[in-house]
Amino acid sequence: MLISERDYSIIVDTREQKPWKFRGLKENKNKQEAEIYIEVKRHGLTSGDYSIYGHENKIAIERKSKADLFFCMGKDRERFERQVQRLNETVDLPYVFVEASWESIMMGCDTSKLLPKVVFRTRASWEQKYPKVKWYFLPTVRVAEAQAFRVFDTYWRHLTEGN
Repeated sequence: MLISERDYSIIVDTREQKPWKFRGLKENKNKQEAEIYIEVKRHGLTSGDYSIYGHENKIAIERKSKADLFFCMGKDRERFERQVQRLNETVDLPYVFVEASWESIMMGCDTSKLLPKVVFRTRASWEQKYPKVKWYFLPTVRVAEAQAFRVFDTYWRHLTEGN
């Protein structure tokens, strides 16, 4: 099997309880499936849950499950807004990755009484209030993890290759 190594490391915040491992990702290299290997380190991050080692103020991803998003936009709203504001102010490329599709969000959450329209309106408001923060709504944990890797890999390629 071909192994495609990266020359950067992904940092996972120490508070992440079930972190993405970035394993099992593949790329098509010379028409052969090469497994991607990337080093993953655990460190405390000031902003976000994931970043690239040494580039924590350049790129960061805040990760939310559907239930966590409903909680953070309801009972924990003030703290979460401060997190989004900090991302906007301290990171050049800040993201919020939600492990749920918009269709799923609009159906509500079993663990919350918060109305889906509150999530929709809050996100719309915060996109305007904190315009640097990009919001991704991805249908599964695995799709979110793979997309996070692609965001980091694209950033690194642009940085090192100037593309």
